[in-house]
Amino acid sequence: MAVDSVEYRQPTLSPNFTAFLVSVLHISILVVVFEFTQLSQINYVVFAVISTMLFIVALSLYSPSKSAFSISILSLLIVSIAVSPRIPIDFIQPGQRRFDIRLEDLVLMCVLLLWALNIKYSSEFELPNYVIAFTTYLCVGVLTTLLGIYLYDVNLLRGLFYWLKEFQYILLSLLVFNLVNSKEELKYVIGLFLLAGIVNGLWAVYQLVTGNFGPLLSTPPGVAFSDGDAVHYGTTLVGEFSAFSSGGLYVFPIILTIAILQVNQKYNVISLIVLLILIIGLVGSSSRVSIIAVVTGSTVIYLNENKISKQYFSFLALSFTAAIFISRIVPSGPLSRFEMSSIIRGVSTRFSQWEGILINTFPELMLGFGKGSLPQIISHEEAHNYYIRLAIETGLVGLLLFLLTMLIIVRFSVSSAERNQNFVKVIGLTCFGTTIGMLTMAIFQDAFIPVKVAQYYWILVGATVASYMFSTNTPRKA
Repeated sequence: MAVDSVEYRQPTLSPNFTAFLVSVLHISILVVVFEFTQLSQINYVVFAVISTMLFIVALSLYSPSKSAFSISILSLLIVSIAVSPRIPIDFIQPGQRRFDIRLEDLVLMCVLLLWALNIKYSSEFELPNYVIAFTTYLCVGVLTTLLGIYLYDVNLLRGLFYWLKEFQYILLSLLVFNLVNSKEELKYVIGLFLLAGIVNGLWAVYQLVTGNFGPLLSTPPGVAFSDGDAVHYGTTLVGEFSAFSSGGLYVFPIILTIAILQVNQKYNVISLIVLLILIIGLVGSSSRVSIIAVVTGSTVIYLNENKISKQYFSFLALSFTAAIFISRIVPSGPLSRFEMSSIIRGVSTRFSQWEGILINTFPELMLGFGKGSLPQIISHEEAHNYYIRLAIETGLVGLLLFLLTMLIIVRFSVSSAERNQNFVKVIGLTCFGTTIGMLTMAIFQDAFIPVKVAQYYWILVGATVASYMFSTNTPRKA
């Protein structure tokens, strides 16, 4: 009896997934070298820049498609933000904080430099409409900083670095806007956001279970905090100890997961487990403003859909479960910050600081003192209110231009959320909820300044506007 032969096909990885894995491997190598070698900070920066530039050149020459190249760059950026430790540079500046850089700063610098040199798959930047308002805001920042240097002796280098930080954010958004050209690339952006949250969420769970708080990837002495500080501030990210950043990073993947559940309108065990892990990381960080942002952002998503669905109550139930889990494991730890006395004390401190700032800086506040001027003008590194900070640094004009930028982004987000394509709808709802959440956080924190939070936000903005453009076949030229 004859038996038909069966052709055996060896399983192969798709080019796009291979591009993702290769990029993760490169970031892993950079992290290992940082952790386990004795290179000085400057030598490490030189090594990271040269190796990353060579890596991107190799990608541009040997990537099988433009999509694979785009996914490689997106993976480099999003994964490096998720795990990068601080790399302190011995650079003296006025104020209480040192000058730090991160892997994603080096990656972005390499990408933009090679793009400017017209490496394969590069083209002129296509400018979405929201860039006009934000670019004008940056120009106002230049003028107020120059005025501050002349009138108030604002430090030039400090002002320059703070301005460049926000300039980096808009370049990052533009880069992602130009890279995301299809549903496949948008799918990877969504997946990478979730991956970043899951990795850090699992690290938060590990900290809670073991009682060993702090970043997995250490930074040199003088930067990492003590065990006592860890108990006070809660869980941290893989490569970051800041309480606000440790909570703020989860805002995006949590709202994204909620948006996915809302669009699909069905339960999925895996998505609920992912959501629980993310919420544990958020609550464990003890960042109260980040929790407020998630609640606000998720609520407006459901209100935008004109219904409060069972998915919303699942989110609340998982949040309560996460709080119980953390309180049982660390009874005197992160949740102590949510006691009413602690909350009242924090709000009272904020109001006192805001009142003092407004009294002492008005009417000069209307014109602004320049970027990076806070330590010299108000004797604090933070205003704990981003709108007051904007007024101090860029005056009333700068504040209004920033709010105009947010209004344009909200418009694009809502328009994307109204599309019939699920991936586009999900990213639109996520950007809408995240923007509202960020604007809420900004009332109590300088929300758009910390890099872990701001970089993810601007990546999300670039991906959202790009998804709207290709879903409507709209020309991208502004």
